[in-house]
Amino acid sequence: MELGCTQAHSEATVQRIEEQPMQHAASQVLSGSGDCAASVIRTRGGIYSDAFLRVVEPSYDLHMGAENLGPVLYSLVRFCKAKHILESGAGYTSIFLLQALEDSAAELDLYRSGVR
Repeated sequence: MELGCTQAHSEATVQRIEEQPMQHAASQVLSGSGDCAASVIRTRGGIYSDAFLRVVEPSYDLHMGAENLGPVLYSLVRFCKAKHILESGAGYTSIFLLQALEDSAAELDLYRSGVR
């Protein structure tokens, strides 16, 4: 399954992660202080917000068989940092995928702005 990530891109990502001073960032997260803690809070995921749950609730149907698939697909898209998605189906999971794209874009914007 092609996820759109080349080996060179993966290796460059691993190298950047290894070069970052993780001890300082980890202490900020654990203490709940600094920009790092705020960044973690802001990127927790839109599917956990009350507003998102209110929007998706009318589309929920136990008989569709996708009641657990929405959060799984959301997590997969966030993990892979996908920018484009092609989906076919009845539409229940579409809102989860759209939220994942939105959250990933917001997280990338924070990263690019230097808030880590």
